[in-house]
Amino acid sequence: MTTKLRAASFQDGAVTTAKIAADAITSAKIPANAIGSSELDLTADYTFTGAISGAGAMEKVSSSSTTAAGVTQVEITLPTTEDFNHLILYLNGVRSTTSSNTYWAGRVRELDGSIASGATDYRYLGAYAYSNNSASGVSPQGDVDGNNFALFTGGFAGDGSDDWEMTTFKFEFYNTNETTMYTRCKYMNTVEKRHNDAYHYETSGSFVVAKTAKIDRFYFLTNSVTAFTTYGYALYKVK
Repeated sequence: MTTKLRAASFQDGAVTTAKIAADAITSAKIPANAIGSSELDLTADYTFTGAISGAGAMEKVSSSSTTAAGVTQVEITLPTTEDFNHLILYLNGVRSTTSSNTYWAGRVRELDGSIASGATDYRYLGAYAYSNNSASGVSPQGDVDGNNFALFTGGFAGDGSDDWEMTTFKFEFYNTNETTMYTRCKYMNTVEKRHNDAYHYETSGSFVVAKTAKIDRFYFLTNSVTAFTTYGYALYKVK
């Protein structure tokens, strides 16, 4: 038996949503590239069980956009899993509120809870550019005999009296999830005016921690443990 359908049955709008069963549309009936950003809820959270390719090698671990004043350190929890190559940390802004001859610095904590603070636990080396428009140059900065901090800047921190006297930082951590090699870190900051004169500084360098243990915390502070304001951070795994 042959059933004939009139052309009017296929007019635009003849098949409506109400006439389609909820389970009638399968993946086989959806052509490639038919669904784009306009069909997806871009505000929703999605859970994927398979591998995702083409989305980049960075995965956000944690972040904060909170402004916190009067702190003496920023404590960042680092992952200790083995599913990444290295970590990248961005400090969105730090602003000293103390007028003193102090430097931005850092320490780390081992997985067992021991803070690396020995007199020779850190070796760091870098270079800083400086200028007050009358004099300028580039100088080495570091301590390769060992220190109880890693120092990140060649000039004193500002006192926060204006936005010139603050800075941002980027850190790249390597071997934090290893137990056979020392942890290493590459760092850099943006230009900052020091508190006591017109000199501005910008520094880049690296440090090594003399510990063969997994590292689960990074502490950012000044070497005099003075007060400052922090404007948040973002931490990423690089696979």
